[in-house]
Amino acid sequence: MAWNIENSATLQNQGDQTNRTITFGFTGTLDRTLILIIAVEKNATSIVVRDSTPSGDLWTEVFQTSSNNEVRGSIFYKVSDGDETQVYIEWTNENLSAFEVIEVSGLTITPKDVHSSNSGGPGTTDLDSGATSTTAQADELAVALMASDSAPNTTPRDWSGGSVFTERTWLPGDGSVDPGLSVATKDLSATAAITADFSTSGSGDGMVVGVSTFKEPSDPIWTQVTHRIRNDDGPLTEAA
Repeated sequence: MAWNIENSATLQNQGDQTNRTITFGFTGTLDRTLILIIAVEKNATSIVVRDSTPSGDLWTEVFQTSSNNEVRGSIFYKVSDGDETQVYIEWTNENLSAFEVIEVSGLTITPKDVHSSNSGGPGTTDLDSGATSTTAQADELAVALMASDSAPNTTPRDWSGGSVFTERTWLPGDGSVDPGLSVATKDLSATAAITADFSTSGSGDGMVVGVSTFKEPSDPIWTQVTHRIRNDDGPLTEAA
């Protein structure tokens, strides 16, 4: 595994708004990948992500999926310019939200590969992302999210189905009506179609489950070159 999560920052439980700014507490490192995982509850639409301000550089959307006006989950990313200290997120309609941004080393500068996402309505207790297309290569990072309308209804949490992910972050907000955001990762070492499967033994809720994979650099291809050597008093010989 070449990739590594070097830094992260979270934001949650900030009241109804239509935008948020996350201050990292670190400065992005050139060519590392910044990945933003988002949950916004209810009827939020049209999420847009930029550097720092409403006029900053756009981040690339991987997906954003809504569960019948219950919650919206999405993933965005950017390959760092080496100077990012914040990210600005905006959407329509005032709602509660939760976010995590992770800075990942060891990925290629064109990292995005495959993704899939799915949604379930009120009372959903088990939901998978659906299978992605087959990954382009063996060595990749897979990032999954579960965004729920109300965090308490999707606790406890289990990522052991499907391709089996490990939860790294749980953001429950204030523990009552705030959206829940679970972020999970998996190290990939073989080409495959990936499915993120989330389940809870809680009462369930409207939720979104999605997954995206990001590529490590491919191994270099070495070509053997044979050349000829002439000895002053002997025949031509070949050497690799």
